[in-house]
Amino acid sequence: MKAKVKTRLNLRKQPNREADVIRILEVDEIIDYTSEKDGWLKLKGRSAGYCMKEYTDNVKDPEE
Repeated sequence: MKAKVKTRLNLRKQPNREADVIRILEVDEIIDYTSEKDGWLKLKGRSAGYCMKEYTDNVKDPEE
């Protein structure tokens, strides 16, 4: 599944606000995620980690 980042967003090691930040996701960046739980998206690929879903919009994957 894919999502588009709406605002600069922390990519974290774990799904909580206290977890270490891996990097910053930029506005309009398209991210790939595998699951959603408790308001957090689990990202895959080079951006493996977690980000808060409320700061993203779903994007239709052309392969679906």
